[in-house]
Amino acid sequence: MMIYHLIKNIIYKTKREQRHYKMYPIDWTRKKSVPSIGYTLILEAYRFKNRNKGTRLIKMTLEKYFNTVMNLKKIRRLMKKFNLVCPIRKAKS
Repeated sequence: MMIYHLIKNIIYKTKREQRHYKMYPIDWTRKKSVPSIGYTLILEAYRFKNRNKGTRLIKMTLEKYFNTVMNLKKIRRLMKKFNLVCPIRKAKS
C-alpha cells in the first residue's frame, strides 16, 4: 500500500511539472484587436441618442433599453481598452 502512494505521488508531481511547460504566453495584440460582444453593446449604449455617456449612464441604458446586466468594472475596462472617453461637463462661469 505504501508503494502505491509513493508511485502515485511521483506520477502526480511529474504531471504537475509538465503542466507548467504547456502554458503558452498570451498574444495580447491579437486579443486587443478582436472586439467582444460586450464591446458592441457598450458602443451602442455609448452612442445611444447621439450623446456620449459615462460608465453609469451606459450601465443604466444597457439595463433599460438593451435588457442586459453588465458590471461597472467590465464597462470601465472595455472603455479604457478601446479609448471611449466621456466628456466632462464644464462648470458654469
